[in-house]
Amino acid sequence: MRARRFGGTGVGGTIVMACALLLGSGVALAHARLLAADPAPNAVGPSPAHLRLRFSEPIARSLSRLLLRAADGTTVALVTVQVAEDNVLESRPESPLRPGAYAISWVVIASDDGHRTSGTVRFTVR
Repeated sequence: MRARRFGGTGVGGTIVMACALLLGSGVALAHARLLAADPAPNAVGPSPAHLRLRFSEPIARSLSRLLLRAADGTTVALVTVQVAEDNVLESRPESPLRPGAYAISWVVIASDDGHRTSGTVRFTVR
């Protein structure tokens, strides 16, 4: 009689794989995800009065940053706005933006676990 070995198939393998997926998903959900942006991604409109990004969890604002670049790559001067919400980054342009394409690049650090996430939101001023 041969001994049976657990492989990656069957009930035992399925249970192990399910547990690994469930445990792994908790880590992935720990990152601060961008929930909303103002201006919205791919928006076309007038020069925004402010740039506001809302995340899925509290962020360490002192370690997080927001950068605005014009289509030609130049950095646009911003003024940081203090907000009460611990999951929001907000800035405003020092002066009205000229017509053209812009990109908000952001990097945030989650307050609870220190995970870093980043992204870009593009919009156009007409």
